[in-house]
Amino acid sequence: MTAENTIQWMMDFYPDIYPTRKHCLNQLFCVIGNGYKWKNGELVDTDPDEFASRYKFKKTIDRAKSKQEKHWYEMLEWHKMLKQLDPEHRIPMQYEFEWYPVASEYSYVVNFPADVTPSWKAAILECRKLLAEDGVVIILEEESK
Repeated sequence: MTAENTIQWMMDFYPDIYPTRKHCLNQLFCVIGNGYKWKNGELVDTDPDEFASRYKFKKTIDRAKSKQEKHWYEMLEWHKMLKQLDPEHRIPMQYEFEWYPVASEYSYVVNFPADVTPSWKAAILECRKLLAEDGVVIILEEESK
């Protein structure tokens, strides 16, 4: 399955867990033991029940979109504004986001096979870009030499 189809599947079936692309990319590429493994250049679900395999896309998704993403970011900004007005205001857990710590030895954002497909490579690069925008520094093997 392409990266975009996988991301769309995550957002469609688990919108409370993956309300945005960023949440999906974090799970796929940063979380260690995320339930996915590389197979033929693609990340595939290792669920023994093969839940994802029972559902097929009628067409390939060009760019996965969440119906909730815009609302999620609007609510996050609203809660941040409330926090500025009232330091005691607690941002609800569903509007908190934190990148999983990137482990250079294990995270898929750093470690992927040489035969990675173009759609998965594009998703990895997008994840790296978002990490950098959020100030998360990852050390790539070629940079450490």
